[in-house]
Order: sequence, then structure tokens, then C-alpha cells
Amino acid sequence: MKTYTKNTLAFKSKLSTIEQNSVTDFINKWAGSPASEIEGTFLLTYVEDETARLETAEGAFHLPGGEELKYITLTEENQIVIGVLNSDRELVHRILYLDERLYQ
Repeated sequence: MKTYTKNTLAFKSKLSTIEQNSVTDFINKWAGSPASEIEGTFLLTYVEDETARLETAEGAFHLPGGEELKYITLTEENQIVIGVLNSDRELVHRILYLDERLYQ
């Protein structure tokens, strides 16, 4: 997956309830967990400061390669973006697509 810096993406400043639900459903499907299951789905907290995002709990989800999922959000172009801490504990961003499922 290609990584992006924060200044190369235009994030939304607010997410509607529909957008929040859609993003939550997407991340559960992307990670391989059906949204209908209560256990195994992400517990996300909506935050609005400089950008709107749905944050995961500290250490809640680790990606292959030692990366940790921090949050998921939308750009102004409605691209779904995740913020992850890489193995050097630097925040990087990735645009997600359903065909790039984490667990195949």
C-alpha cells in the first residue's frame, strides 16, 4: 500500500452519522470482521479537532509489519484513509480499497 503525508490529503472537518456508520462498516469488512458480529468489530470513537476521524483504542488493532491502526477518516473526495503508526512510531496515512483486504 502506498503511504501519504498528512499535508498531501484534504481531510473532512466533520463526518455525518451516515459517513461514520459507513466508515465503521467498511473497516470491519476490510479487516475481515463482519459488521453484524458484536465481538470482533472495532470500537471506534468519533473525534473532531483539526480533522474528523474515528479513532481506535490504544493498541486495539495491529497490522502486519508491526504497524498499529490509529484511526480511519474520509478525505474531501470521499476516499477512505487510515492513519497508522509504523514500526518507527511515525504516523502515516494510507488510502484503502475493499479489494485490498487485510486478511485474505
